[in-house]
Amino acid sequence: MGTLRYGAEAISMDDRTLGHVQRALAGKLRNGEGFLLTWRLSPDEGSGRLSLWCAPGIPLVFRYDEPVGAIDSTVVRALVTTSYEGRGYLDATALAPAPPRATD
Repeated sequence: MGTLRYGAEAISMDDRTLGHVQRALAGKLRNGEGFLLTWRLSPDEGSGRLSLWCAPGIPLVFRYDEPVGAIDSTVVRALVTTSYEGRGYLDATALAPAPPRATD
């Protein structure tokens, strides 16, 4: 499990999902865009949803426990696209990437 640190908050998610979220966040922040990052909490975290306002100049730390592997640019684009749609936020849990297929 990787961790996204945002101030006092520490958000855990699997390393592949975090890798995709990092790419999407970096692109939006590089463009000077502020946005909400939201995700569903696991039952052991109390369930529900948590959202953070992300903007340039607010420090974020990404920590990985395992190698991320290949990043699927389609997933990154889909994450960014959701931030421009009616809900107006980047939903980190809606588009969790599937693990890569095993090859023979």
